[in-house]
Amino acid sequence: MKRFLSLLMAICLMVTICVPGASAAGTTDDAATALDSRIIVTQGVRAFVGMIKIYPALRTGSKTDINEKAYGRYYFTGSSTAKGLQLSPAETETLLNKYRTATGNEPNAWVISVRYDLVTDGKGSYGKYFEWEPWGDLYEPKVESNGKVKEIVAPYTGDSSYTYTSAFSMPEDTSGTYRMGLQGGFWYYCAPAAKILSIQSGFLVSFNYTK
Repeated sequence: MKRFLSLLMAICLMVTICVPGASAAGTTDDAATALDSRIIVTQGVRAFVGMIKIYPALRTGSKTDINEKAYGRYYFTGSSTAKGLQLSPAETETLLNKYRTATGNEPNAWVISVRYDLVTDGKGSYGKYFEWEPWGDLYEPKVESNGKVKEIVAPYTGDSSYTYTSAFSMPEDTSGTYRMGLQGGFWYYCAPAAKILSIQSGFLVSFNYTK
């Protein structure tokens, strides 16, 4: 986690507040809605997608600027560990205009934060790590030699929330639908089975989506 936080220090708000990389339980601004008490996991750990927060951004060299008031936030209920979000052309343009109005600049990137709600079986199981393959032009965090990004989770045996932030460059042609996301898996130690298991994990955002 510390490695990823330092990696994203270059992604800062116009008001010099830094966008977080990964954060543990209770550190998001949406902590009140973090865990759905109706979700019960009987064996192992699940990392449910609870919220996706999207910032238009301006990437200039190694610096990425966002504005703290220009974002879209989308909540999810239920028990999905991988989630797709489809934004229509009008919804996409509304987000872009928030940034243009606030800064006077034309955005060329997206910064996407995803909150995963980690729910355990209460039997000693705990999360170990996420590993995803990028969809789109991911530039933060840097992919590893295997073409994937990996984030280690603290071995906490209780329920928690975990937020992961990534940054993508927009394609040159944004007139049609384009997609960005991280798709892969979540690995955890399952105490009842006494072994490491995995489940599908990730998100995919479709901008300018039309049916």
